[in-house]
Amino acid sequence: MEAARFQTVLCDTDDSRSTHFQIRYQVYCREIGFEDPAAFKDEMERDKHDKHSVHFAARDPLNGHWIAAMRLVKAGVNRMPLESHCNLAPVSELLVERRGYVEFSRLCVLESHRRHNRDRSLGLKVIDGQSGIVSKRMPDPRYPEIMLGFIRATFHWARQAGVTHCYFLINSALARTLKRLNLELTAAGDTIEHRGLRTPYLVDLEESERRMKQKLSVYRELERRGEPYVHFSSLQDIDEEKRFG
Repeated sequence: MEAARFQTVLCDTDDSRSTHFQIRYQVYCREIGFEDPAAFKDEMERDKHDKHSVHFAARDPLNGHWIAAMRLVKAGVNRMPLESHCNLAPVSELLVERRGYVEFSRLCVLESHRRHNRDRSLGLKVIDGQSGIVSKRMPDPRYPEIMLGFIRATFHWARQAGVTHCYFLINSALARTLKRLNLELTAAGDTIEHRGLRTPYLVDLEESERRMKQKLSVYRELERRGEPYVHFSSLQDIDEEKRFG
């Protein structure tokens, strides 16, 4: 069976989280100018929410290049990033209930794969940055494997962590993309101005996974190609030198 083109990795070590932060720095600071490079002397873009987040990255297993990053910010006793910007439909103040929520945040893909990779149907730069959608038609009928990989990883991790719902703060174009992937998006507040018009959405993870398995053949194919993600600590073929595509 053909292996997945990209490998989703759970960053469970200090080194792997540093790689995740370096990808964010490359995209947010150097490529799109969303953040000031001078604010991150160590060339790792991070914020206060990272202490309460689970970090993922994607790599090309053929050459070892790191190409994308994403985090899930846990609610719990902490405020999710979008709670600072949006008047959300009431989010429970009870800790036991908030533990069931995360925010899908800081999704970014290196320019080399946004612009030149055959799977450029990914069609986006970042979720909570300056850019939402690259105005380019899909080159073939496939859906974006990097994005699908991160979504699949979210489903799997959330099931094990007892997380049931995930928030997104996105523009209308990206919302359409996620709906095409059969995620069940429910508006969770008013549209706001935050580097463009953005709307908070809430996703029922169990229901969305059921819909994707039922309706999206490329998702079912991705499931047949291997595990939803691997732990960085279990990888045996990672070079000490950080490499980016």
